[in-house]
Amino acid sequence: YTSADLNWRDKSSRSSVEMDDPTSRPAIIDDLKNLAEYDTVYLGFPIWWNQAPRLINTFLEKYDLSGKTVIPFATSGSSSISNAESELRKAYPDVNWQKGKLMNGVTEEDIKNWTKK
Repeated sequence: YTSADLNWRDKSSRSSVEMDDPTSRPAIIDDLKNLAEYDTVYLGFPIWWNQAPRLINTFLEKYDLSGKTVIPFATSGSSSISNAESELRKAYPDVNWQKGKLMNGVTEEDIKNWTKK
């Protein structure tokens, strides 16, 4: 995404158009070859309009994460992660969702400690 794509004040920007359409599923360019090898997946994204970007839906629908442990983490200018977590849990109930974390202002040490838990 370019800076223009991310301009949330422009209703015709890519991010605004995608988030305005709940059925939008932006394409993923590269395929993950070895996702089946993992039991736990950390899923990171920015919060857009109090939700995960539509690209996260594309990812979750492209790759079968049923039964895998998925731990979301996010950054946000003003929102918490709670609504995004709730929406993802409802949309993808076969995933073993764990409590997510908002990563604003965390240090590398904080991240290391969090991922060890």
